[in-house]
Amino acid sequence: KGVVSWWLKQGAPKEKLVVGIPAYGRAWTLQSSSKTGVGAPARGPGKAGPYTKEPSNLGYNEICELLGKGDWTVQFDEKARAPYAFKGDQWVGFDSV
Repeated sequence: KGVVSWWLKQGAPKEKLVVGIPAYGRAWTLQSSSKTGVGAPARGPGKAGPYTKEPSNLGYNEICELLGKGDWTVQFDEKARAPYAFKGDQWVGFDSV
């Protein structure tokens, strides 16, 4: 809402605005499973998901499946205003809006 309102106030025609909703998350393999916050050192891309099959990129459906298993820890980063989750040395940041 905020960014769309800003563009409209700048004079952008509403019929030319497109709102994108991210349906993916970025995943990383952490250097240490004891440092799991946003900005924690990573040693490389996260494991590929079963559907996207692309290291470091998980579809939102894949994230939901992982979190549904109950063995991932979900945290919310106030500065980024976004959630992230981790299990062992695997970490994924995503948007839950």
